[in-house]
Amino acid sequence: MKLWNIILWISLFILAMVLLTYLVPDIKSFAQGFAAQKDLPLWIVALFAPVLFLIKKIGQFFKSFIGESKTERNIREVNEEIKAEMKKIREQVNNLDAWLKEKISEEMRHIDNLNSRIAILQGQRAIISEKIDTLEGTDPMDLIADKSEEDREELRNEFLEKHGFVVGEAEIID
Repeated sequence: MKLWNIILWISLFILAMVLLTYLVPDIKSFAQGFAAQKDLPLWIVALFAPVLFLIKKIGQFFKSFIGESKTERNIREVNEEIKAEMKKIREQVNNLDAWLKEKISEEMRHIDNLNSRIAILQGQRAIISEKIDTLEGTDPMDLIADKSEEDREELRNEFLEKHGFVVGEAEIID
């Protein structure tokens, strides 16, 4: 009978521990973290999790009276310095990103301006090509046939000033 009492109490204890582990969210999250950290199955950790959780909480309670140790203070200060440095780096990255977006926007506007100028020049090229095609089939004398002698001389001089030679009168210079 005494053996059955011991088995009954052990069974009730195990059942109580497992129920506490699965029903109390804080204990359950503690048990899951502990199981993952120690690489143990959750059902084994669940047997001792309430006791371990209680010991942890009691330790934290007494630690609050003592205050943080020099090592903890150093760690906290280093963490704060790291956070401040990360904040500065984040701000620098954001500033760099904004600058880069602005430069890309400027370049895109410049490219759009160049594209519009290219379109205008292509249109002008098409007009000039059309005029050249028209003129290629025309005798140059036909272009000035209806002009007076004075107008012809004026056109000749104008062309000579502009280009430095007149077609049909070019001299070969050695």
